[in-house]
Amino acid sequence: MQLINRTIVITGASSGLGEALARTLHKEGANLILIARREDRLQTLASELQADYLVYDLEKAPEILAKTLANRYGRIDILINNAGFGEFSFLDDTSIETIESMHRINVLSPVRLTKACLPLLKEGGMIVNVASQAGKLPTPKSTIYCMTKAAMLQFSNALRLELRPKGIHVMTVNPGPVSYTHLRAHET
Repeated sequence: MQLINRTIVITGASSGLGEALARTLHKEGANLILIARREDRLQTLASELQADYLVYDLEKAPEILAKTLANRYGRIDILINNAGFGEFSFLDDTSIETIESMHRINVLSPVRLTKACLPLLKEGGMIVNVASQAGKLPTPKSTIYCMTKAAMLQFSNALRLELRPKGIHVMTVNPGPVSYTHLRAHET
């Protein structure tokens, strides 16, 4: 797929995999809209990549973010749902607040954002959901994280079938453990 002049929204873009995706897609000529909570990191990256950015906490109403995208850009070509987090602890040591927050950020927010952005995607558009190998291969001390990533994997699989007749593609990325220092060390 040609990425030159394609408008791509990346959530969780201020660090880690989101930052690495932004840097790679910038080199391919994409028009980037970077979304994250941390304005200082986001602003620095956006300035470096000559990208647009929106500071937004996805635990709040993702529909407002989609409305802002619609008002500013009219349409998008690719939505990359990358924002997420994991706390690696045994279930009995994991707080209810962490469980609920992880579910909101890793599942509910990307589902709600995707639904709200569907009118902005045209035929040939794409939704990329970043899940994880943890959604396929559960491990101890990651019960809730595994659950949320399995939910995203199944959401993507069903949505792919639903949107295929409309010409909108759905892709799931299932990375294994990622060393973020490794991502930064290999930037060129």
